[in-house]
Amino acid sequence: MSAHDDARAKDAWRLMQSFVFANDRRAEVAAALGMSFSRARLLWRLDGGSRTMSELATFLHTDAPYVTVIVDDLEERGLLHRYPHPKDRRARLVELTAEGERALASARHILDAPPAGLCVLAQDKLEQLTNLLGEVASTASGALAGPRGA
Repeated sequence: MSAHDDARAKDAWRLMQSFVFANDRRAEVAAALGMSFSRARLLWRLDGGSRTMSELATFLHTDAPYVTVIVDDLEERGLLHRYPHPKDRRARLVELTAEGERALASARHILDAPPAGLCVLAQDKLEQLTNLLGEVASTASGALAGPRGA
């Protein structure tokens, strides 16, 4: 990549960061669910099915005792439940309850609403932007992991 291309890439990255930061809805999600966004992220991680406590610790980039605190809280709220791992007596699996799925749907509703800056674009521009971002994301491992898939 030439110095000119590198500068353009930095400009694009700064614009993307600025747009995302200006439209950050983590506080809105936290307020709607009555919990920190970290706890909401844990719900997201369980969207694909049950996970072990150690998998959740890895996902949240934290230690097992803190995950236990979070899981205790969310279990007390009725958003998830724990049960013994069927193949590993040492492990516990964590899974969303119906109430947890409703909380996750509320968070998703908030986060999936496109910001006004996107809504003013013409359809052809939105398609072009979607294609470009898809191309960028496909070159970066885990780029789309975010709250939803992570």
